Amino acid sequence: MWHYIQTDCLMHYGKGHLDGGRSGRYPWGSGKKNKDRPPSAKQQAKEMSDDELSKKVKRMKLERQYVQTKKDIDGDDNTPTPLDSAKKTVDVTGDFVRNAKRQVDDEIRRRPKVVSEDLSKMTDQQLRDKINRAALEQQYTYYYGKQQVSKGERYVSQTLEVAGSVLAVTSSALAIALAIKQLKG
Repeated sequence: MWHYIQTDCLMHYGKGHLDGGRSGRYPWGSGKKNKDRPPSAKQQAKEMSDDELSKKVKRMKLERQYVQTKKDIDGDDNTPTPLDSAKKTVDVTGDFVRNAKRQVDDEIRRRPKVVSEDLSKMTDQQLRDKINRAALEQQYTYYYGKQQVSKGERYVSQTLEVAGSVLAVTSSALAIALAIKQLKG
């Protein structure tokens, strides 16, 4: 029978690992004893002679050197260079700026007119006449007139246009730099 002593600390009374192993997801933690585990690299190195160890180290260095040389020769290294990353960033930012400019311009074009009159007091004929007049004015403005744009909208549109141009030039410069790098090898 258990007797608990009341103290100011938290205690754990678990069963522990009675068989010396662990239970879990991995082979060394799934109830197998430590002796069933494959020896670690450190243990293997301790068991080797100096000649065996030096041969193994030389072999690993040669393999690593071969892989690096093959990557340099073939150019199969898919890790992006800082130049590649910069070009990709500039291209993505340029796309973002172009889309933002397009949205601002579309919003300016699609601005609804504010209705200031009470339409319920108008007759059908008066309403038709107003709609026809507004349609004619819209067509005239579309073909012959300049659209009224606020100072802020014009400023945002111009800023996005300049930013897009700068990003396009930067992207071109990076593309040229990448082409030169590839030609040099």
